[in-house]
Amino acid sequence: MKTKIIYSLAIVVVLLLSCKQESKIDFSFAENERYMVFLPVGYDQNEEYYPVLYMLHGHGGDYMQWHSITNLKQASDKYKFIIITPEGFHDTWYLNSKMIPEMQYEDYFINDFMKRVESQYRIDASRRGITGLSMGGHGAIKFICKYPEKFLAAGSTSGILDITMFTDRWGLKKHLGNYENFQKNWEENSCNNLVKFLAGKENQIFVDCGVNDFAIEANREFQNQARIYEVKLIYKEFEGAHTYDYWSKSVLHQLEFFDRVLNTKKE
Repeated sequence: MKTKIIYSLAIVVVLLLSCKQESKIDFSFAENERYMVFLPVGYDQNEEYYPVLYMLHGHGGDYMQWHSITNLKQASDKYKFIIITPEGFHDTWYLNSKMIPEMQYEDYFINDFMKRVESQYRIDASRRGITGLSMGGHGAIKFICKYPEKFLAAGSTSGILDITMFTDRWGLKKHLGNYENFQKNWEENSCNNLVKFLAGKENQIFVDCGVNDFAIEANREFQNQARIYEVKLIYKEFEGAHTYDYWSKSVLHQLEFFDRVLNTKKE
């Protein structure tokens, strides 16, 4: 009988250890990162430093999503800035997870990825822009609000700019917890609450959304908040919904905006 009890306890310990090992997240952003870089025509024939535009993909997309929507090489050639499309790892929401210690995307992007990638190219850090679609729009606006010294301008197309309106969608609560119990986590990561940090600053933002998009009210509320704090915002609504067809058109407005801002050198 004694031998059987010891044997049974041993099995329980092994099972517990196995469960613990399987539930542990062992992930490195840097080791798994993928990205695309588009250099303007003539880059290799001069020593000039160029503006840079980061383009963040949407939920469920990847670093190639933007290039499937529009020809980024042509855009880079036309507007004479370097374009970089980082990997957002499906549903990180470009934030530091409050629930998963290993998923600190914001720290990785700001303190690691940008520094490493920019060290490889001739980039004028004073002319740095960032934009994104849907989840990426949220990420881009969040980054400029929290790090206005790093980004001259930011854009969002169909952005989820008030995540508190979508507390049961897209895996957000796995990073922020249930809204009912962790409301502070949500508010600290929602663009509507972060835009106040741009009050009195020269940073410029371009936000657009389709009138038939489920995110339209979140975008309109962001516009209202930006007005309260007198943020330099260009806000546009166009016909369309949360679709690739809409983004293939809206990206042209985004690129024209960044051309005007990033290619105007400060004297």
